[in-house]
Parts: sequence; structure tokens; C-alpha cells
Amino acid sequence: MLPAKIRSVKQHHRLLFLELSNQQKWLAKPIRNLEQMSWWESIDQELRQRGFQQMPKPMIHTNWAFMPYVKSRRANYQSTEDIQRIIPQLARFHLAGRCLETPKKSRESSVFYERLYIRLYRFHYLIKRINQFSEPYRVFFQTYGPLFYEDAYRVLQSVQHDLLRLLTANDIAAKAVCHRDLANHNWLIDLKQQAWLIDFDTADYDLQLGDVWQIASRILHEQNGLQQFERIIQMYQQVRPLTKQEMELLILLLGFPNDFFRESEGLLLNKKGYNIEATWSYLKRLADDRKQWKEQLKQLSDW
Repeated sequence: MLPAKIRSVKQHHRLLFLELSNQQKWLAKPIRNLEQMSWWESIDQELRQRGFQQMPKPMIHTNWAFMPYVKSRRANYQSTEDIQRIIPQLARFHLAGRCLETPKKSRESSVFYERLYIRLYRFHYLIKRINQFSEPYRVFFQTYGPLFYEDAYRVLQSVQHDLLRLLTANDIAAKAVCHRDLANHNWLIDLKQQAWLIDFDTADYDLQLGDVWQIASRILHEQNGLQQFERIIQMYQQVRPLTKQEMELLILLLGFPNDFFRESEGLLLNKKGYNIEATWSYLKRLADDRKQWKEQLKQLSDW
């Protein structure tokens, strides 16, 4: 299947790094969900036909996926230059990924607004068990946990649920593809300073605004404030304009403390891939910045 024999195999993050006898380099990863990978292979082909090429092309062999290696580094959400590369690329991905022909998967996953409720429920469950955790986590979450829970609850109360469900249903009906896991490690910056989007294990037909909210929220928290919001939206809209309803919904959703909930789960449940020191430091910063973030959101609502 590969263009030459495998000369060596090394570990590369969570993947295998293959060096071939013809000097080519490839990555290999075990397939956890064969239906998802087969579905994505079809989506990938459609996106390339429509001109979106900035993603490694997968090849499937039994229970393994193989991709050409792109010499690159992970994107940095604190870097203005990286953001300028990433945001237009996400908009191009969304624009190319509408009205696709690939059928929906037989197994449906949770849609965007359902995932918000799931995130809130999981955090509530953690807070109820907080006495089981050691110091200094117990006092910290006893203090800030209810505040962030209340913030999230108020956001979900203020969102027009009929509108959110309608926009989601419209995007699913239009077969609009979403990445749904836009952590910075799923963006690569190559030697030509081009952004590549990788790891489509959670991709599905869903509300594309959910991707915009997710990446904007992560970038703005990394940059300690909402000052870059207007610039992020302008870059995105130069490629794929948002409606007035989408903009209003996006600003409301920025009040949902998804980063705090996600990092709390990672820390308290000792999830794989979470650095305890970095996560703990980030959570304390989010708590310190909470009041300022809410004040900035009030100003943003008039934008």
C-alpha cells in the first residue's frame, strides 16, 4: 500500500513515525472507529475536489490509517501570526464542507447544543463529589465551581433554544461538516508557514458555528481577554460570512465557561494528555480573570 518498504518505525507523540526506503516519511495511527474513518475518507475526497487541500490525506489498511508526514510545529493560540493563518483556513474548511454528498453516519453523535448540556452535567457531577478530592483542589472548586456553574446555566437560559436547534438542524440538513475538536495541537504550521488541519476523529455534520465558538473561545482565553474577538471574526467572515443571528448567538455562547469545565475534568479525573501543573495554573488564571471576562462580554454585546 505504501510507495516503498518501511525502513524504520519510531514513536511520534501518539502515532508511529515510518521512514521508507525511498526517503519518504509517513505517520500511522490505529483506527478506533472504522466507520468514522471510512466516512471521513469520503469527506476528505469531496473537500479536495472542492479545493480544500490543507489536511493530510489518509489511507486505510485494515485497522490502521496512514498519512504523509508534514514537517511542522503545533500552532500557538497566543501567536497573532498563527491565528492569522488558522482562522481563514477554518473558514475555507467550512465553506468547502457544505452541501456534501457523503451520507450521514449510521450512528449519530451528540450535536453541538447537546454537548454543552453534557459538559455542564459532567461538571455538576464533579462538584458534587469535590470532598473526595485533595487540597488545594477541594477549596478552589468549592469556591469557584458554583460560580462557573451559574455562569453556564445563565448562558443556556438566555440562548434562544428554538433558534439554536433550528440553526443546528439546518446545518445538518445541509450536510455541513464540522471538526469539533479545535485544540491547538490539531493545527500544524509547516515550513512555509501554512496551516494544516488534522485529526478528524470527532468530525461530523453539525453546527459550524460551534467550531467558530470553540476556536474563538480557546484563542481569547489564551490571550487573556476578548480584545482579539473583532479581528478573529473579520478574518473568518472574509471567507464565510456569518448571519446576524449567528453573531448574536456566538457572543452569548462566549459566556459559557467551556475551557474551565474541560480543564477541570482533565485535572480532577487525571485524564491522559493533561499536564497537571499547566492545567492547574490555567484554571487559577481563568478564575482570576472571570469578572474581567464577564465585563468584557457586556461591552461586546453592543458590538
